[in-house]
Amino acid sequence: MNKKIVKQEGFKEKLDEGKLWDSIYYPARESHYDEDEAVEIADKAKHRVIEWVHKHEDEVLTSGEVRNKVIEILEEMDEDVCFMYEKHLEIN
Repeated sequence: MNKKIVKQEGFKEKLDEGKLWDSIYYPARESHYDEDEAVEIADKAKHRVIEWVHKHEDEVLTSGEVRNKVIEILEEMDEDVCFMYEKHLEIN
């Protein structure tokens, strides 16, 4: 993927799919999901975000745009996981 993500600090980098997956997996685990269910949620949500990034018309996206897309997807998938994801954003 050639798309770049502009971080809050202003630098650009490739989207780190591992970090994206982790950012979804851990909130799922902190919700009511066991290991296998959390992996499934993280896999599905990550896939949808990556698909959205690939289809996005801009070559550069902000990390905020990516976060908002994750929230949108998680709201559709599971409100509890979405809530925990947003709480993780506030803490970090």
